[in-house]
This record gives sequence, structure tokens and C-alpha cells, in this order.
Amino acid sequence: MTDALPGRPSPLGPTPRDGGTNFAVASGVAEGVEVCLFGDASGDEVQVPLPNYNDGVWHGFVPGVGPGQAYGFRVRGPYDAARGLRCNPAKLLLDPYARALRGEVSYGPEDRAGRDRGGTARPAGTTAARSRWGSTSMARTRPTPDRTASRCWTMTSWS
Repeated sequence: MTDALPGRPSPLGPTPRDGGTNFAVASGVAEGVEVCLFGDASGDEVQVPLPNYNDGVWHGFVPGVGPGQAYGFRVRGPYDAARGLRCNPAKLLLDPYARALRGEVSYGPEDRAGRDRGGTARPAGTTAARSRWGSTSMARTRPTPDRTASRCWTMTSWS
């Protein structure tokens, strides 16, 4: 397993640096966050816990990770849908700071509202509009706490 080193809490999202990438994820309720790295051919998942938490941000530097790496997040913590708390490590979450998406998104039974009129799944944190993803037009918005993707891939295309 790859271990994360101490990282920086800002900027949020992935930030490539010499020798790896810093990941920073905001959550005021999470008890832990893992960045999940996926191999291109095998699809094998490697979970790397983010070791640091400061001012509502989980963060860590993952050596050897660079632009083009497929990744997502798993979040441990309280689950109380009535209060908007949906930490669930069984769900692989999209990064709202990812610059590109690859693969297919499907929603769990707890979130059927994430479907377009035609039944097409939208990634969490998007609404129908400007950019293109698959056959559905979308514009990125801030993620909402009640949307969790059950099987999704994110892919960065940092420049």
C-alpha cells in the first residue's frame, strides 16, 4: 500500500508537485478520507488514507501520482440522511475539483433524484447545461450533501 505524506490543506483538490500530488478535501464531519487510486488496465483500487486534518480539510501528499491518474474518494464518518450527513465508505465519490471524468456513473437506491428526465445519470455536483459528458450536457456546480455516486471514476487532466 502507498502511504501519504504530510500535505497542504490548500488549494482544495489535486495539486501536482515534484514527485507526486497533494490531495485536499473539505469536510467538517468526516472522521477520515481515503483517496482511491485505480490502475488503467486492471481497475484495481488502492486506498490511501489522507493523514492530516486542519481547519475542516483532510489532506496528504501521495508520492508517484501525477496528471492522468484515475481516482475517487471514500469518506468515513456519520450517516444521518435527515441531517444531511452521508459519509459512507462503501460509496466512491467524485472529486468536485476533477477536470475531467471518465467512465460511467450510477446512483445507489437512496438517490434517484440524480437522474435526468431521460434516465441518464448525472455526476454528483452537476446540473444540465454548458459542458458535455457522455450524451448529457452538464455544468459543474458545488456538490450537494445528498448526492453520492455509488460507482464512478474521476480522471484528472491537469495541465
